Amino acid sequence: MSFSRFLTNLLDNGTVQVSKAREIPAEDRVEAQRLLTHFERAFRLSLAEEPPPLELGLAVAAGQTLYRLCQCLVFRELLPDQALAQGDRLPDAPRTAGDHYSADLTLRFLPDVWRLAKEAAEGDPLVTSIRELAAHWPLSSVGMPDLPAPAIDSITDHPALMALYVDRIIEHRDRLRLGEPRIRDAFLRAIGAHRELAPELMTRDTAS
Repeated sequence: MSFSRFLTNLLDNGTVQVSKAREIPAEDRVEAQRLLTHFERAFRLSLAEEPPPLELGLAVAAGQTLYRLCQCLVFRELLPDQALAQGDRLPDAPRTAGDHYSADLTLRFLPDVWRLAKEAAEGDPLVTSIRELAAHWPLSSVGMPDLPAPAIDSITDHPALMALYVDRIIEHRDRLRLGEPRIRDAFLRAIGAHRELAPELMTRDTAS
């Protein structure tokens, strides 16, 4: 299963297959760029606000990161640090709204990979690697518990990302993310008078 085919399945229906191949041929990388560009053009139209510009190189690096993590999930003898060192790598942390947005095209599936890895083996190095990555990419890790408080200025300063972030918090019932005052205020504005839409998130502290 090539990298580009992995992305096709991931973006089309959220299911993936991977091979054990370590190299990603140049033509496969070009096809991955085409797929992500095409997907992003459609995805941005689904957002309520105008998202940041796509950083294609970072989007490809994020897709490759998820691909390597899935390889480690399927082929348990692969070590995450070694797999992630092959080819493009994400920066240690996002710097701009465009970074968050571009990586999130594929990293939004990171919680699903984490759940599968955790079910397979709680103490596996793969689980640790996924959690370390998730801690740096808060837009993509909503729903994962017990992460350090994320740096979210680049998200809260951008209307499209803020709306997307709050929508995911509601969808995943991630109450811990509401501890940040800016997120809590945006959440309360989002649900407005219809607080019954998210009863699990409405604690006394949240409502005050």
